[in-house]
Amino acid sequence: MSLIVGDVFLAINLSLSGDNPHFHIVVQKTKDNLVVVTYTTTKIEETKRHCRRVERITFPSIEPATIVLVGPPDSVSFTEESAINCDHVQMMSEESYTTRPAFKLLQPIINTALIDKIREAIKQSPIVEQKIIKTL
Repeated sequence: MSLIVGDVFLAINLSLSGDNPHFHIVVQKTKDNLVVVTYTTTKIEETKRHCRRVERITFPSIEPATIVLVGPPDSVSFTEESAINCDHVQMMSEESYTTRPAFKLLQPIINTALIDKIREAIKQSPIVEQKIIKTL
């Protein structure tokens, strides 16, 4: 199985989200079959607070640059609005996801502008590794 940019999949990702499967989105793929992946959460307000702390935003009325919202208009895989914390990004081999027992490919992102928005939010992160940012 080969993942492409915009693919949405469910997987358990212990380092990011514990042992519950979460929606993951492929935002970039390298020539070496490494994929840059973000994941979503329905804990939108908690995610906003976290991003504000990381970005050192003291006013709750200011939206963090590293959060992106995704929902049903972006992919039929989503049944409710969710948040992507673009400070939490991984670049790993495609096989490290597709070979997991809990892996399940879902409907891809149909709103292609969303992928660009996620990439830009990742670039704004003060904590994402430069080698990941350079692949975008």
